[in-house]
Amino acid sequence: MTSTKDTISRSWLITQVKNHKSRLIVANIIAVIATLISVPIPLLMPLMVDEVLLNQPSTGLQYMNLMMLDSWQTPIGYIALTLVLVILMRTVSQGLNILQGRQFTLVSKTITYKIRCKMIDKLGRISIQQYETRGSGGINAHLITDIETIDQFIGSTLSKFIISFLTVLGTAVVLLWLEWRLGLFILLVNPIVVYFSRKLGGMVKHLKKTRKTKPLRSFKIVWLKHSTEFTN
Repeated sequence: MTSTKDTISRSWLITQVKNHKSRLIVANIIAVIATLISVPIPLLMPLMVDEVLLNQPSTGLQYMNLMMLDSWQTPIGYIALTLVLVILMRTVSQGLNILQGRQFTLVSKTITYKIRCKMIDKLGRISIQQYETRGSGGINAHLITDIETIDQFIGSTLSKFIISFLTVLGTAVVLLWLEWRLGLFILLVNPIVVYFSRKLGGMVKHLKKTRKTKPLRSFKIVWLKHSTEFTN
């Protein structure tokens, strides 16, 4: 009998994730910082339109004047500073996203390495009958496909989910802060658009599949017809 210590279960995976709690906390903090840097980037261009091109100076230009010399406080200077700020913020945000993804990848690779060690250790205790009933393909699926799925979920899916969730949350807050009526309308309509887009994508996928199967089906009918005529 196998002990519970050697069993790979959900509780075992949760325990392994808890062993990397500090690294995951650092990764989440990095994700929050990256989101705080990336969310204000789309607001800088409307800021230039309102305060520079339309000549309605406000707090945005006041903060920019603190970073610029008096001779540089011109429309071209404000636009150039905004461009530099956008490039710097985008670069820092991408760098932090890469660093956050690296933390999740290290955790996933460590956990999948332990899973592979356990699976390889169990291979020597599998009876020949299991190879006959399950087949080598089924056992290989557990050793390769299932472990790769866990690796992708921990290393890629979780890290992208946190960034995407925080970005959507920050964008929603900014929209509601700018104009709550328009922001509320966008937030309510966007899920409906996503739902119908998924339905339309499923219908297109089904139509493509039926178009591919129809020529193959007609070819099979013609081939069977000619084969029967040849045998007769």
